Amino acid sequence: MTSQPQTPRVVRFGVFEVDLRARELRKGGLKIKIHDQPFQVLVALLEHPGEIVTREDLHQTIWLADTFVDFDHGLNTAVNKLRDALGDSADSPRFVETVPRRGYRFLPSVEVRAGGAAALPPVPVICESSPDSGGPVRPSVAPAWSRNRRILAWTLLVVSLAFVAVFSVPVFERPRWNLAGRFQIPMPDKIIFGSDDLDVAVVSPDGQRVVISGVAPDGKRHLWIRALDSITARLLPGTETALLPFWSPDSRFVAYFHGSENSLKKVTVTGGPQMPLTLCKLTQAGLGGGTWNRDGTIVFGETPFLYRVPAGGGEAKRVLTLDESRQERSHSFPQFLPDGRHFLYLSRSARRKAGIYVGSLDSAETRLLLPIRSNAQYVAPGFLLYGREDTLLAQPFDVKKLRLTGEPFKVAEQVDRAENFLYIFSASETGVLVYRPIHPNKSQVTWYGRDGAQQATVGEVGVYDGLSLSPDETRLAVERPDPAVGGSDIWTLELSTGVLSRVTFHPSTESVPIWSADGRELVFNSDRNGELDLYRKAVGGAEEELLLASDYFKYPEQWLRDGSLLFLSGTSEGGMHFGRLPAAGTKPEILFHTDPYKGSARVSPDGRWVAYQGTETARWEVYVARYPAFTERRRVSNDGGCQPQWRKDGKELFFLGLDGKLMSAAVKGGSRLEVNRPTPLFQAPMRVDTWNRYQYAVVRDGQRFILNAPVDQGSQTFTLAINWTAGLKPQRPSTVLAAP
Repeated sequence: MTSQPQTPRVVRFGVFEVDLRARELRKGGLKIKIHDQPFQVLVALLEHPGEIVTREDLHQTIWLADTFVDFDHGLNTAVNKLRDALGDSADSPRFVETVPRRGYRFLPSVEVRAGGAAALPPVPVICESSPDSGGPVRPSVAPAWSRNRRILAWTLLVVSLAFVAVFSVPVFERPRWNLAGRFQIPMPDKIIFGSDDLDVAVVSPDGQRVVISGVAPDGKRHLWIRALDSITARLLPGTETALLPFWSPDSRFVAYFHGSENSLKKVTVTGGPQMPLTLCKLTQAGLGGGTWNRDGTIVFGETPFLYRVPAGGGEAKRVLTLDESRQERSHSFPQFLPDGRHFLYLSRSARRKAGIYVGSLDSAETRLLLPIRSNAQYVAPGFLLYGREDTLLAQPFDVKKLRLTGEPFKVAEQVDRAENFLYIFSASETGVLVYRPIHPNKSQVTWYGRDGAQQATVGEVGVYDGLSLSPDETRLAVERPDPAVGGSDIWTLELSTGVLSRVTFHPSTESVPIWSADGRELVFNSDRNGELDLYRKAVGGAEEELLLASDYFKYPEQWLRDGSLLFLSGTSEGGMHFGRLPAAGTKPEILFHTDPYKGSARVSPDGRWVAYQGTETARWEVYVARYPAFTERRRVSNDGGCQPQWRKDGKELFFLGLDGKLMSAAVKGGSRLEVNRPTPLFQAPMRVDTWNRYQYAVVRDGQRFILNAPVDQGSQTFTLAINWTAGLKPQRPSTVLAAP
């Protein structure tokens, strides 16, 4: 019998060494944490340095013949974790090179100690089974934090312990988890949700990390990475103004839309800090999410189309065309299916002709799956996740035949969504689900003096949006949610008594109330017919009159003294324009059209000038221009601004800075407008909403203000669900499949 060597067998390459007997990877003498399967892949590659080791060889060497796993996914995950441990990159490999369609090659030279040139001994597979369940046994893992951290919130402790238990087994072994539960993930310290409802938490495909977007104290949105076995999140450098992040399939990169540079970028989340890489430039149209397949193709939405671009960067090319027969007007929120060729997406058309569709990189053919206005994601072992009203649903889905096969199940209630029908949820391939619950932003209507001193409160604490002061300054029109039906309605608030009176009663969404010049009527928008159309109603009356309907959203801006209505509308090209409706039943006229976002237009009291907010500089700023031609445009704000309003004599212009300061600029009108440098009046108590809803009102002399002061905001969190399919109950089809 051959005697065993007395010293450990060590293999060296570069600054690394592998101790096969101790089953350790070291760098400069320091042990590097590495899981079992990645270590076995490394050993197999070290046996044949410089040679191709096929995927089939790795399968036979590492996974036993009777081990039932998703081999392709498991091997990809193992190789990526090996690269993480070595600080390597698939794009610029120094150690492990991918040989397309064949396998992998170990690049550096190898030095073997204590054993000559004999083949390296195989490392045994470790996969213990439980006699009770037949599944893998999770080894015990000690908590990673010290005792003094017990002062943290109990929920954080529970989350961390749960994930240490779950992720101690490699995710590619597909264990049947005995653990199931839901926990809260708080936002990073001092980080809040933005007012545009676009802050998300997206779980990585391997279920081990979450990328979180949120607004920092500097008013800019950033990205943070949080490992799910950690109680802290780390900032991703260079991600200022990031929007709608999404993961690479190997969980090593995050791609996102860069707002200030109008570009699509990616950044690595493993290894040391690295600056983001630009993949392609964008226009200033609306953004519609993205998805990344294993072949290195990214599909993303930029209103109104979907585009594809290589994951390494390049020219963006359109994927699908809009179907004129369906009056299709936009594609958004793509999500690849497992084959990497087909993808889900949201198609929006005129008048309810919208839904979740399947498209393909290889064909112009599309297929309707559900007449639902929602983003969707496929999750193994065979579910389609999507939203309906305030509920997240899962429905059985045959991914090979591309069809639904069963009734929907309710996964979670009170799930938040943005105004563009983006439901804020994501799921991993390993049974981890993250979603954002609805956080009611309760506030108190409050009077403030010009010096910022709080003077009085009005009415009850509640949710108030879109403040609009009546011409006689006795009432406030507001938008309030209707929890019973999930929409919102227009109300008026008597400022002297605090009494609320409901104006609209339709179960759809009514928003953005604007008073008529005589204070007898309100104009507002409503999506009761599928699009945000404009309606008018006498306050206290019964009948509502449709003012303007079209295939694109519309927001009322100002009802002028001559009876005309200034409004904002979307366009077929994906941009926006300010328009004017001279009178009910007449044809509207376009005043000003550009691609950048704009809104919150207010005409000066003398009718010669208009103030509005726009993103010509890739940040919301306040502008003034001659009305109605929108010529002689100039910027008023210095460091961002929104929600401009004129004093009633036209001698002062107010607006909110993006940092929350209420700003004032002296104005000298006439044939030529002169605007002084803005100065701050006081710090407003609420976070700024830049999306066409006013959060303050000013009286005619500019000495008093009504603000939406926040009350009882509560903690801002995401909900994390482990083994989320446990306990699903089917829903009645009639309650979830009707078109919105």
